[in-house]
Amino acid sequence: MNMNMTVLLRGFVSKETRVYASYIDKQGKTQKVSELTLAIRDSHNKEHVEFIPVTFFNQTELLQKYTTVGSQLLILCSLKQNTYTKQNQKVYAGIQLIGEEVQFLSSPKESK
Repeated sequence: MNMNMTVLLRGFVSKETRVYASYIDKQGKTQKVSELTLAIRDSHNKEHVEFIPVTFFNQTELLQKYTTVGSQLLILCSLKQNTYTKQNQKVYAGIQLIGEEVQFLSSPKESK
């Protein structure tokens, strides 16, 4: 399934950026795969907060260097349908948010 959807998220980082994999890009460079969790307040119920994981295939070092828990971000994401094959049948395992662009809305932390 090809999903050409764009999602714009604004919220606060609730967990530090976690690097959990790497891959070789088209130019032969090793890139890191990372994830951060964004806390987003429900617009209908101000008392309720959703914690949304966002995966990044780029910008890992930027996120690690300039974000900390509490940083406010605006993230442009695309949606990816996670699938795998089991016993010759395609299984849909949910939707993943892929971070494409990041804008820092609060002051980034000092360089490490």
